[in-house]
Amino acid sequence: MTLTRRPWLILIFVACAIVAGAGAPASALPAFAHTDSITVVSSNVVSEFPGGMRFSIEVESDHEIEEIAVKFRAGTQEREVYGYMEFDSAKVVDSELFWRTDTAGRYIPPGTII
Repeated sequence: MTLTRRPWLILIFVACAIVAGAGAPASALPAFAHTDSITVVSSNVVSEFPGGMRFSIEVESDHEIEEIAVKFRAGTQEREVYGYMEFDSAKVVDSELFWRTDTAGRYIPPGTII
C-alpha cells in the first residue's frame, strides 16, 4: 500500500514524553493531511505506562476519511513506527489507537522522548 493511493490519509505527529505515572497526559502536535479540506477538531495522546500509549483524534472533512495513521519515533531511534486507527469511512471521525508497549519488542522506558 502506498501513500499516493490514499488521498485522505491523515498522519499524526506526536511530541510527548513518557512518564512513569499511569494516565499522565502528553501533548500532541496538530495533525496534518494531504488536503486542506480536513479539520482536526481535537487530538491527544496519553501515557498509560507500562501498558502503552493511547492516541485519539476527532476530524471532519468535506470528503470521506478513509484512513488515519499514527506515526512517531521513540528516543534516538532513526526509524519511525506507525499504526492505523480503526473506523468506518465517514466525513466525521472520532477514533483511538492504543499502542502497546508492554512487550519486549515495543517496550519504551519511562522518560523516553517520543
